[in-house]
This record gives sequence, C-alpha cells and structure tokens, in this order.
Amino acid sequence: MKETPSEALRYISPVWEFLDAALEDGCNVLVHCHAGAHRAGTTAVAYLMHAQGV
Repeated sequence: MKETPSEALRYISPVWEFLDAALEDGCNVLVHCHAGAHRAGTTAVAYLMHAQGV
C-alpha cells in the first residue's frame, strides 16, 4: 500500500516528538531498525530534516 506524504506523517510525527523530547532532556538517542531494512537511516534523515526545518 502506497501512502501519501500526509498519511506517512501520522506515523513519523510521534517519532519526531519522542526524539525532540529525548534530545531536549539531554539524552542520547540510537535509531535502529530491527529488520535491517534501511528504515533507521531513513528515519534519522527525516528527523534531521525536521529538526533543521528543511
């Protein structure tokens, strides 16, 4: 099933909220994909884009 960008945001927004809160609290964060399906890298880049306003 293909999702539109706005549909994908409902899944990624909670991740961004978690990362924002953890980093604001001074915590270190490890983004890891249990399946090794490149989702960790995609998630990390998406978060960096979010954090930088790109």
